[in-house]
Amino acid sequence: MKNNIVLMLLVLLVLGCGDKRPTLVPIQGKLTLDGVPLPFKHIKFLPENVTPGVGGGGVSDKDGNYSLLAIRPGSIKDEIGVPPGTYRVIIVEPLFDPEAVAIPTNPESGPAPAVGISLPKKTNPKASIPANYGVAETTTLKVEVPDNGGTIDLNLQAPLR
Repeated sequence: MKNNIVLMLLVLLVLGCGDKRPTLVPIQGKLTLDGVPLPFKHIKFLPENVTPGVGGGGVSDKDGNYSLLAIRPGSIKDEIGVPPGTYRVIIVEPLFDPEAVAIPTNPESGPAPAVGISLPKKTNPKASIPANYGVAETTTLKVEVPDNGGTIDLNLQAPLR
């Protein structure tokens, strides 16, 4: 009898521990401002209303291309994509100049610098992103992530002068 109870508790424990995380779909695209690629910008997708999960983020490359990784609290590995749904998108400048953080890729140029040592000072580059895109409450950029993922180009508009 005791063994049956233990066995039943183990079965219930295993059945109750299913993966409750939402399904992720891959998203990539190009970030531009008035048609000009925006390199090295931080992109964050913040879920709206009933969209599951806590969103995703990525960084545009030198040509403005990006792909998203899921934000999953407690996860120990990067996961590609975000759950389908509606998102507010914010775009922010990097804290450090990407050109100043270059690490040598040629082994003959010496060892790579130790992490945390001799970091470049924070820069205050001239902002290339209109301010309203950098704050969740003021961003006008909203996107719909389809059930199968895909390409979502982010085309920012500079304010009229």
